[in-house]
Amino acid sequence: MVDKIVLHAKRIAFVHEPLTKTEAATPLGIITSVSAASLKSAKKNRVLCFPRIEAFKARLYLSHFIHIDKARHIEIECSSGWNEIQSAEIRLRSASAGLRLRTADIETASGDAEITEKPRPGVVYIGSIPADTTTTFKIPYETETMLPDLTVRMEIDYVTENGRFQYYSSFTIPVELPLDVNVHDHFKHASLFSKFNIKTASQIPLEILDVELEGSDEYQVSAPRKSPGSLQVFPRQPVAVTYKVVKNVETVKRRQSQIVGNGSLALCVEYRCLDEDVLDRVKQLFELAVENSPVHRLACLLTGTFMDRIAHRILPQQYDKVALLEKIDIGPFDDIGWNECLESLSPIVREDTRLWLEKWHNVRLHSFQLASSNC
Repeated sequence: MVDKIVLHAKRIAFVHEPLTKTEAATPLGIITSVSAASLKSAKKNRVLCFPRIEAFKARLYLSHFIHIDKARHIEIECSSGWNEIQSAEIRLRSASAGLRLRTADIETASGDAEITEKPRPGVVYIGSIPADTTTTFKIPYETETMLPDLTVRMEIDYVTENGRFQYYSSFTIPVELPLDVNVHDHFKHASLFSKFNIKTASQIPLEILDVELEGSDEYQVSAPRKSPGSLQVFPRQPVAVTYKVVKNVETVKRRQSQIVGNGSLALCVEYRCLDEDVLDRVKQLFELAVENSPVHRLACLLTGTFMDRIAHRILPQQYDKVALLEKIDIGPFDDIGWNECLESLSPIVREDTRLWLEKWHNVRLHSFQLASSNC
């Protein structure tokens, strides 16, 4: 929202302030509220900024592979879009107390971009990135205390043949594990039966794709027969998996020759959070619809607004119903709050966009059918 406009013509400055204050500031410097007329005037002077669908994009998220006993990582995904990037500078600033980003140990997780220099903490230089490619970087981090989420500000300066450009954004990443695992051991004469109870740590159901207890040099593990599909973990319905563990006979012989092996066991759980899965599928369906429509140039604006409304519309306790029915209620056009998003567009574009969105909502009949996919 524009609160001051200044035009300079040599030594003359023209200043316009849409938000005129009704009263002077108090002796303590407290600014009083503005009038309703000033707010109405300022509302007409709002500037709506959003990138094109072909523009450079970057996002920061928690690594999908977590090892409890090893350092955790965050990942930066950079999509070049239509840009032939010659070089780029990534600057990361922690906004969470006690968070240390070890950018000196950054590495390329996917893509062909080369890390050229790490001059100081929080700053990384990378090489060229071709157009229409995606590169992912992995950075380990440490925290002094247990934090529910991490807040990081990311600034990227990238150079193309058309000059230097900037990308600024802030990200809040939840880092608490969404599942809990309890172990109950039953000792027998020559074996051990370990029962693992897997439950969700919140009101959001989980989809367990695979569970495996890895053996070691000292112990052999017998796994139960796996179900053909995935398993659903609801807040009041955990999943239990039992493994039989016996000593390896060959290890006993090795001990006699003073050879010590690795005796630790590791439980690997491959899971998917239902809220992330649902929102990802909804985003893909809506993005595809927008990109194939007459309003495809507004894809970033419409998708961002739509996903923000849907994320706040679905309450955590409603995901049980979503998991069972495989559909979500997106509501009618008026419930999404499109008017606030569209009012800053030009009148012609605004009306065409409104008509397309209303038609799309009517076709969807206020709900999304979440069929099985490879999301």
